[in-house]
Amino acid sequence: MAVAPMIDYRHRRECLRDWAMPPDAWHKIADQLARQPSPRYISEDRARLAATAYVWTQVTLGETQFAPQPSESRNNAELDTAWSQDRFSIGHWIRQNKVPLYQQMKPLLDVFAEQLVHGIEMERSNGQLARSLAN
Repeated sequence: MAVAPMIDYRHRRECLRDWAMPPDAWHKIADQLARQPSPRYISEDRARLAATAYVWTQVTLGETQFAPQPSESRNNAELDTAWSQDRFSIGHWIRQNKVPLYQQMKPLLDVFAEQLVHGIEMERSNGQLARSLAN
């Protein structure tokens, strides 16, 4: 029976230290959501940054409170405050999987996280292969 290789979550966290979901990737996800007008609407950018924290937790198996703050919100006092609140509340609603919008969003973000994992692991294995060939 084959044993699966150990997953280096530290490496994943290092790769995502200053990462934020690219706006174009967020727009592809957001365009697939059937949204209804809501008094609790948050801006696209705030939703993207909160989704960044959720994806980070999926890729690293880390806790939301340890998700690194995207650099773009560090330099903007309004986004800084919003990100601190939104990463917890949006992450909670996505994990609860009871609200229709977040029921639609969760599988899309999970697929994005899997693609990100694949990219990180491919880059790592290619780097290891290049080092082993150089020796």
